[in-house]
Amino acid sequence: MKALLSVLLLSLLVTATAARAKALPVLAFHMGIGAEGKFFVGGTLRNDGDEPVTKGYLVILPVTERCEPGDFSMYEFGELTPGSTQEFRIPVSGRLVAYRLAGAGAVDSMGFDVPVRDETRAVLDARRDEETRACLTRRSTVHAQP
Repeated sequence: MKALLSVLLLSLLVTATAARAKALPVLAFHMGIGAEGKFFVGGTLRNDGDEPVTKGYLVILPVTERCEPGDFSMYEFGELTPGSTQEFRIPVSGRLVAYRLAGAGAVDSMGFDVPVRDETRAVLDARRDEETRACLTRRSTVHAQP
């Protein structure tokens, strides 16, 4: 009986530990940068989980001065071990005025989707109404120049 109880407790412990183990990719920071006519979006990725992030991607959408979408730029990243950080640079063709993070995703070691948390999302969301008004102003007939 004591042996059976020990086996059950051990099984429960292993199952509970396995259920908690997961990859937690975080987009810790990102911003647009330009120097000497070359532009890119750079930042830092982090894995806050206790399992590796096998691979993932970020999609950047450059936006013109009149808030017109440009062409997507996709960046793929490789493994992020638990607790690690990785810097990235996504080249953008042409002059970078503004950009939007259009997508982010990652997978674990079995190929299952793992959501990427963007730590700057709340700040960007808080500025959205103000940015929308500024875009509408720049697109108005007074400022309209294709």
